[in-house]
Amino acid sequence: VGGNGTVTGSLQFNNQGAIFTANAANYISFPNPLPNPAVEYTILTAFQSVRPTAPYYARFSSYSGAANRGPSVFIYGSPQQGLNNRFFFHYFSADGATSPSGVISADGSVGSPTLDGFSFLAAGYSATTRRFYSGTGSIQESSGSFGTAWNGNATFRLGQTLDATIPLNGTVSFTAVWDRLLTKVELDA
Repeated sequence: VGGNGTVTGSLQFNNQGAIFTANAANYISFPNPLPNPAVEYTILTAFQSVRPTAPYYARFSSYSGAANRGPSVFIYGSPQQGLNNRFFFHYFSADGATSPSGVISADGSVGSPTLDGFSFLAAGYSATTRRFYSGTGSIQESSGSFGTAWNGNATFRLGQTLDATIPLNGTVSFTAVWDRLLTKVELDA
């Protein structure tokens, strides 16, 4: 997403990355790098999280609960699924207004997040493929006719949703977005 992010709040940084403390006022905004509608994309992030007991966490999001539901990656649950400590969620909507379609990782198949180490996750989308990939090399993929993903918000947020309702608790060391669906070979490189 480049070095053009804007830090809001009192976000702290260390040699491992940006430290989020589940404070809704702390996040990083980035100009939306994808076209609207998004024909295909890959969102990649390396992170370390604290398992929640209440809210789920937004990892990288262009999602607003009221409307304008753009592509987003959540961990430990999602706005539609609620709390779930074993899954990653990747959301997208065809029109931005209806509840997003989503991909839910299979239990354990994408490398469940750990408390003591960083996890690596890539969520990919195209008109015919939805994909989860983890740094452990596991991949989960579904094929079908998915169309395009609505992507009309001006920004993405790292560590928070656009409506400031789902803050992150953890550290993010790296996030990147591509305007195409990366292959497993590319992600392994």
